[in-house]
Amino acid sequence: MHFQSSNGIVLFASAKSKNALSAGFGNMNRITSNVTGGGKKMMPLHLCVIICTVTNPFALRFGNSELAIALPLALLVLGGSVLIGNARIDAARLTAWALVVALIALLTAFASHNPTLTSLGLLSVTYFLLTFSIPCTPEERTGLLEFIQKTLLVIAVVGICQFILQFAFRTPAFFSLHGFVPEALLKTGVNTVIPLSYGASIFKSNAWVFAEPSGLSQAMGLAIAVDLLVLGIRRRTAVFGLCQLLTYSGTGMIMTVCALLLAFWVKGNWRVLAALAIGACLLLPFTDALNIGAITRRLNEFNTTESSAFARFISPMWIVSEYSLPHPDRFLIGYGAGSVSDILAKLHYEGFDPTWAKAFLEYGLIGSVAILGYTLFPILVGGRFPALGVVHTVQFLFLGGFLLSPQTVLMIGVIHILPRRNGDPAAQREKKRHPSRGRPAGGVAGRPAASAVGEMTTGWPEA
Repeated sequence: MHFQSSNGIVLFASAKSKNALSAGFGNMNRITSNVTGGGKKMMPLHLCVIICTVTNPFALRFGNSELAIALPLALLVLGGSVLIGNARIDAARLTAWALVVALIALLTAFASHNPTLTSLGLLSVTYFLLTFSIPCTPEERTGLLEFIQKTLLVIAVVGICQFILQFAFRTPAFFSLHGFVPEALLKTGVNTVIPLSYGASIFKSNAWVFAEPSGLSQAMGLAIAVDLLVLGIRRRTAVFGLCQLLTYSGTGMIMTVCALLLAFWVKGNWRVLAALAIGACLLLPFTDALNIGAITRRLNEFNTTESSAFARFISPMWIVSEYSLPHPDRFLIGYGAGSVSDILAKLHYEGFDPTWAKAFLEYGLIGSVAILGYTLFPILVGGRFPALGVVHTVQFLFLGGFLLSPQTVLMIGVIHILPRRNGDPAAQREKKRHPSRGRPAGGVAGRPAASAVGEMTTGWPEA
């Protein structure tokens, strides 16, 4: 009910509220333009980037339930942008969203006698974020990626400084916001302060803006992927790599490895290999100081059922093979919204629900294909950055429980879905009248010339 009332406030604001929103967003636009060089229409996407990256530890509590604060903030920003004309609701995406929501509601009604309506409502509102659309040019999309990189670079520097400064403060409280932020605004049930190993006095970096070190690691993995696959390697890429190393989390490193492999395949750029070799050589003298062994020793975790690595990557397959595959009805329609928590409570080993497993267990083959297809199809087929979309897909499906994570879903939308390609209607009409106009020099129809910044290196390799 909280979701619906929040959305209703946005949709049915009065004319006076609309004027107030316009004035407020106008002031924010001037500030954002000065910092990023972005125009008025890019301001909502810039604000969404900030929401995705700095709100991870925060949530609103309603009894025993929590709502990530990113969700109402994102709805406020994007809904306000629709009111003032900076954004619109995409009719095709809205139709697809409505069909998916209707399908999973129907599956839940058949699958469960006691469904968790909160989980169903949260999923519906979270994926409604992907129905918004903001017109922008290819240059503005490249500028958006640069803004993301600048934001993540600041976070990377904070994470590195946090790790170094712990040797001066020598207290685990240095890695937590508890005591500095009201407890009612912080997420519960997360491992914010994690030592390198059991009993160790050195802790993994989380940069304060992530609930866990793995979140910072994956953010750095995304930043490295953007540089490798779209914008090109720069000095800041090394900063991202160092920060990721200091999280001592393997999930972000998996994203980095995926980006490296795609960089070789898509771009055939041997400078990536050379930069990696040079970086490894520079790190060799510092392996003991950086506790590199804490990372390599984690490979042994796959051998024990009580470890994080087993829970994250092995246990989901065990759970699906035990609870879904032997039962044809559950295989097709699942157990219903919110049922995974009950399944995890019954396990005799450490369990986890990554996105693919949660979707499959709760909504079966039919519902999971619908939800994941709605989210991932636009970024893998016909997307502006398909190689980067592969990295995002690996993260979304396998590296965390992101099915109900508004930050992760919103970041996917900001990079791949919300920006509408060739969004200027006048330019579109002119292009239809005169197809040869606006064709880039040295390029072919519908494809930028080789000098286009950040655009010609993002697609699949040609035959």
